[in-house]
Amino acid sequence: LTEFNFNDQIVFDFYQNYHITWGPNHIERMIYKIYSDIDSCSLAFLNFEVHFTEFSNQYVVQLTENHFDELFAQVRRKTSSVHFIQMNLENMKWDYRYASSFVWNHSYFLQDTVGGEHYELHVPIPDGMQFHYSGFSGEPKYDFEAAQDIILNTADSAIQANLTTCGAYGVGLNHTSIRDEWREVAESIAPLAEFNFTRYESSLVELCAFLLQDYLKDIGIKLNILDAISWDKWVTEYLENPENNTKLCYSFGSWDPYFNDPIGMIEPLYGSNASRNCYGLSNATWNQMLLDSYLLSEVTSPTRQEIFHEIQEHFVKYQSPTFYISQISRLIVFSRYAIRDIPDFRDSDNLLGHWYWFNDEISYSYWHTEPLWDLNPWILFSMVAILSIITTVVIIMASVHINKQNRMIKEKIERGKI
Repeated sequence: LTEFNFNDQIVFDFYQNYHITWGPNHIERMIYKIYSDIDSCSLAFLNFEVHFTEFSNQYVVQLTENHFDELFAQVRRKTSSVHFIQMNLENMKWDYRYASSFVWNHSYFLQDTVGGEHYELHVPIPDGMQFHYSGFSGEPKYDFEAAQDIILNTADSAIQANLTTCGAYGVGLNHTSIRDEWREVAESIAPLAEFNFTRYESSLVELCAFLLQDYLKDIGIKLNILDAISWDKWVTEYLENPENNTKLCYSFGSWDPYFNDPIGMIEPLYGSNASRNCYGLSNATWNQMLLDSYLLSEVTSPTRQEIFHEIQEHFVKYQSPTFYISQISRLIVFSRYAIRDIPDFRDSDNLLGHWYWFNDEISYSYWHTEPLWDLNPWILFSMVAILSIITTVVIIMASVHINKQNRMIKEKIERGKI
């Protein structure tokens, strides 16, 4: 770090005497400009003031206009930001919580309601982060019949009693009940169970509330969506007030870890004394598993990887304080001028391989295969004129001396809020 100007920029220079011996691929200098929002960053990029930046989806169409697609390349990556539905252990029995995790239609939510921009996720550790684990038996995926079987096979005597008497005329539910009959029970004066959805002001949260209300009908549950309150009030009254936590049933949650380690996806949310633990999750088995994750390594038995695999499976199958609905993606755009010395930028490992917990997808449709100097003369003239006045604000104005192939090892992780 060679320069820091508050609310302006941070400058990093390559440190020649670093104790790790670097190979030929490194960045000599990187300048991070500080902006308050992604829209400003995107507009600066479109004005040729940047080399690369995270990009706002609302300006993507402009990348293909006025020959911009010949000058820029874009990458969509999975991030560590996640969304989930929260459930309270004190108010909701395990059978209802675990069954609920099977009724969420991920495909419909991701493709038809949020435009295919994000990714499906079922476990606390996002895909691409170290020790992510999926594909095990009992992993919650969309399957309303599996959800119904969880309810029907319950060992809880109170739920068994409700199954025999629920519905408008006490018709009950059993293994022969069809989907419409489950939904009729949920809409009747005597649903199998009835819970609330507590929410703060957000269009996404409202959308998830109404989707969940419909999905839960497949297991006979009636969901009452409460009036929205401000975020600050929701945090004060529900999240931070231990007495009011018991008023929560279903609610919406999101998380972006403070540091790149799988424990950062779990302990701050689900640790017994965590400020975000509004689920009432605390028991000796769970606490010991979290403790073990700090004590183990890759040479112990079991290994740290094994304990995190066990934690994720145990979390979704036996604790079930939440179920995950999406892993957020981010769009990053690159100026071809800035990466001109890389022989084949489409090999994402050249530049992006050291953002190692992200899964990068190069968008070939925005890749111009001709050399930069073969572009339209008008474009070249414009580039020369623009590059001559790039002294304005820059997000990441990199005087980058890239020796054939580059590696980038800088990430910014900050907690987001809907």
